[in-house]
Amino acid sequence: MIRFAVGNGSKPQCDVAKNTYCGGNFKGIEKHLDYIKGMGFDAIWISPIVKNYENNFHGYAAMDIYSINEHFGTE
Repeated sequence: MIRFAVGNGSKPQCDVAKNTYCGGNFKGIEKHLDYIKGMGFDAIWISPIVKNYENNFHGYAAMDIYSINEHFGTE
C-alpha cells in the first residue's frame, strides 16, 4: 500500500526491475483514507517501517529495528 500515493500529490516513482524503492508515504495514504474506505476496506496493511539495507524496498530486510525507514518519514 505504501506504493499507493505520496503526500504531495505526485506519482510514486518505481522501477521494480532495478530493485529500487517504490515511493509513497503515510501522508499519501492519509489523504486517500476516504477512497480506501469507499472500496469497502476497514483495514490497511502497512509495510514494515524499520530501516532496511540498501535496495531492499519491500521492508523485510531490517538493518535497524529502532530506526524508521527514511522513505516513510521521520519520528
